[in-house]
Amino acid sequence: MIGCRGKPTVRIKICVESWIKFSHKSALYITFLLLRCLTPFTEGLARVKLEGKWGFVNQSGKEIIPLKYSLVLPFSEGRAGFYIGEESSIARLSFPWGILDKFGNEVLSPSIYYNFESFSENRACVDKNLKSGFIDRNGIEVIPTQFDSVDSFKEGMARVGVAKKYGFINRNGEAITPLYYDVCTSSFSEGLAKVELSGKYGFIGIDGKKIIPVKYEWAWDFREGLAVAELNGGRGYINKISEFVISPDYRVALEFSDGLAIVVKNYDIAYVINQDNKEVFSFDYSHWCGKGFSEELLLIKINNKHGFLDKNGSTAISPKYDSAENFCNGISRITLNGKAGYIGKDGTEYFED
Repeated sequence: MIGCRGKPTVRIKICVESWIKFSHKSALYITFLLLRCLTPFTEGLARVKLEGKWGFVNQSGKEIIPLKYSLVLPFSEGRAGFYIGEESSIARLSFPWGILDKFGNEVLSPSIYYNFESFSENRACVDKNLKSGFIDRNGIEVIPTQFDSVDSFKEGMARVGVAKKYGFINRNGEAITPLYYDVCTSSFSEGLAKVELSGKYGFIGIDGKKIIPVKYEWAWDFREGLAVAELNGGRGYINKISEFVISPDYRVALEFSDGLAIVVKNYDIAYVINQDNKEVFSFDYSHWCGKGFSEELLLIKINNKHGFLDKNGSTAISPKYDSAENFCNGISRITLNGKAGYIGKDGTEYFED
């Protein structure tokens, strides 16, 4: 990693749990690697931690918001949540949260809201008196804290629950669906949301109406126009009018990505198919890491060494790494001979100090 010559450096945690070297009150040095893959900055600011306190710096390393908070969340829609108290998963439920703007001003002082979540569509989830609701960017409670659970808004809708029954509301707090289902996905995918009732799965539309009957033993969200669904113990792919366009003949079936999906029949061979159910290539099931394609590359493991195949089944990166993760923005996190680092899609290696 790059340091600041002649000046004392300390390690701080930045945003996505990645370590970089930083000279406090001097300059922030971030490698090209971190900027590409981990994207620690949100809305031009990055969370930093020093001696147990959090704050924000800009991309030049200037301290914009003092490092004095027990925890801060990344900026979203010009606002960041914070609290002052102990830092732990339990503590964030025990101390009141406030809201900062990008100048460090307290839009909302810590007082009555707990378990704050980042803003989405000018709504943030908060808890008060053991119930959940929503505030806006000005800290005003716009949807009363009346639910047992809530999720962030997406496409104008949010999942809410009361007494272990779930449905969706709009940004005004009005019910789109009754709180009727045992399980709902937290958001809509391609205009549909998966629901469960009495152990069976189906899908509803954004108007709350049932689009696909609640009859499947299991189902995944829609991706690229198709969803994995299980019926009579077999898995296949349905379209948005509940037709199996790929018959439920498989024991394992993953979501489509980049036009390809991985399916397994007998746990000996894994097949890569397209949406016409045509085999593109196959490989030994024991080499599969259980993940789908990411950025057109497939993670495999041979003799406990990790590498990648391309969309044609050819070796893109030879299996030599002790561990590897799916690619993110052109970078994969790897370990080799006890050293942690990253590789690019061309196989270029970067190792941490």
